[in-house]
Amino acid sequence: MSNAETSQSGALSYLQTFSLRCEPFADAIDSRFFYAGTTLMQRLDLLTHLTQFGEAVVLVSGAPGSGKTTLLTRFVEQTNSQWRLCLIDGADDFAQFPQRLAEVLTLGSVSSEQQLLGHWVAQTDNSQLLVILVDDADQLDESALARLSALCAQPWANRIRIILFGVPEAQQRLKQAFEQGTSSTSTQQLEMPRLSEEETSSYLMYRLAVAGYSGESPFTPTEVRALCKAAGGRPSDINRLA
Repeated sequence: MSNAETSQSGALSYLQTFSLRCEPFADAIDSRFFYAGTTLMQRLDLLTHLTQFGEAVVLVSGAPGSGKTTLLTRFVEQTNSQWRLCLIDGADDFAQFPQRLAEVLTLGSVSSEQQLLGHWVAQTDNSQLLVILVDDADQLDESALARLSALCAQPWANRIRIILFGVPEAQQRLKQAFEQGTSSTSTQQLEMPRLSEEETSSYLMYRLAVAGYSGESPFTPTEVRALCKAAGGRPSDINRLA
């Protein structure tokens, strides 16, 4: 039997043993497994508030596996109906920025982003906001950041919010791009929380329950403590170790 077949056999046995409908700790974004823990929901509520009432630019920072993309996905799912969302996934996706804006703003012709936004502002009222969400923003080069910063220097900048998700090491560079650029736009920072030992225990049981498990936790307190410590409270690493 090959390694792949052995792995698949082990996974099937694992699912059968615990009467699970699906893999509870898969490394994939799945809205069914969104864990609405207190600290994460506080971040989600704060992000929503900052988008509606705060500064134009919000920097969301967290180590790989801390749940940034999960937070982004949940934010999109419960967004305000008056917001137009433009999603950008890293540097390669940013190359299509004008086209994405044209699609989001339902404008036929594709021109520069500033022209597109000028047309949109002229055709809509102040209740509508354009929210530009960039995942893996640390991949953006200085030219891309300068283009985003330039949007904040326009007369209609109050109609735009830019939310950048990236690793902590890139936050200073992202911050400087806006605060020292042509727009001189201040930024607000939001850090991803890490799960405590108690939250880790609840998180594990929640994912198991969604997958169909019922009963006492298969993880001992010692195992939960070890998982939390080894993963540094990061959900992705907790999934992998679990």
